[in-house]
Amino acid sequence: MYPKLLELRSIPIVGQITLYTYGVLLAAAYLLGLKLAIVRANHRGLDSNRVLDLGIYIIISALIGAKLLLLVTDFNTFHADPRELFTLLRSGGVFYGGLIVAVAVALVYIRRVGLPLWTTCDVFAPGIALGHAIGRFGCLFAGCCYGRETSVPWAITFKDPFAGRTFWLYMLLYAVSRFIIEFYRGDERGMVFMFSTSQFISLLLAPLALVMLVYLSRAEAPEPKRARKAA
Repeated sequence: MYPKLLELRSIPIVGQITLYTYGVLLAAAYLLGLKLAIVRANHRGLDSNRVLDLGIYIIISALIGAKLLLLVTDFNTFHADPRELFTLLRSGGVFYGGLIVAVAVALVYIRRVGLPLWTTCDVFAPGIALGHAIGRFGCLFAGCCYGRETSVPWAITFKDPFAGRTFWLYMLLYAVSRFIIEFYRGDERGMVFMFSTSQFISLLLAPLALVMLVYLSRAEAPEPKRARKAA
């Protein structure tokens, strides 16, 4: 978890500036989602200015709706300590609250300006999905939405004591994906037996990566080294 992306101290006048990872990723989620919607709108002949305006309305209403539903679901917490209301300013809220309010606002705007309903919905859908995915990473970095403790192979390890596992996991995933991709490439790059050169190398690399992952998982975890303090 990495809640603070950047922290600047002893800044004249303002004192301290903290850039939160969640806020940065949330902003990126909205901007990239909106950009994708505009690109798709242009391809479908929709008015990009209308779509841009609609996107801004969606962003604002989604923020408000998400925070309102968080207020409702955690009402006991806020009622017990009203000071907790200030946490709404830096929290993302509940996704469904944002979705419900944003859809309601979007329907009103679409009807008012005369945009085609279902085409406009299709234009925004991938952008919403992209923004949702990026926003979830923000939640993870902020320290929430991390799930239950598990030992499955695809679990996220916050403190990985086995050096080399990240490298060999990448080798394994690349070997598998490259082997599959080669079936769809049209350019000839040499053959080894019945496989392309890259597929043949992948067949050698994938088992090696698996062996190394098993070996490293059974190896004794090294003691973490403490960073030296600057003199």
